[in-house]
Amino acid sequence: MTASQRIRRNVELSREGFRRFEAADMDGLIALYGKDAEIWHPEGWPEPGPTVGRRAIKRQFETVRQEWTDGHLIVDEIEGRGDWVVARVRWQARGGESGAHVEVRWSAATRFDGELIAEVRYFWSHEDALAAAGWPTR
Repeated sequence: MTASQRIRRNVELSREGFRRFEAADMDGLIALYGKDAEIWHPEGWPEPGPTVGRRAIKRQFETVRQEWTDGHLIVDEIEGRGDWVVARVRWQARGGESGAHVEVRWSAATRFDGELIAEVRYFWSHEDALAAAGWPTR
């Protein structure tokens, strides 16, 4: 596989992860992660993180899905370079308890090891996600 094919595959796998999260397909989503994958939460997240391993990551995603209903995930921008994919995302949902409509924006820097996600670093700032991937900020 060429470098450009690997990058396209990683971008598509990232998109598929977002689709599976939105569809609440947690088993399908977690299948995209390596056994020892890590998720680094954005600053101020209730759990300090990192969340390590498929089981813990699945629980984290299930918790988010339970606390927010009627969720719609929008990928505004996604780009791959090397083993990294950086995406700018919006999550439109309703608070499970409050019923309030919200839109949360964040960016994710995702590193692949082969065909599996090795780590995801979430940030409120897109520039921070770019920097985490080792890319120049705009």
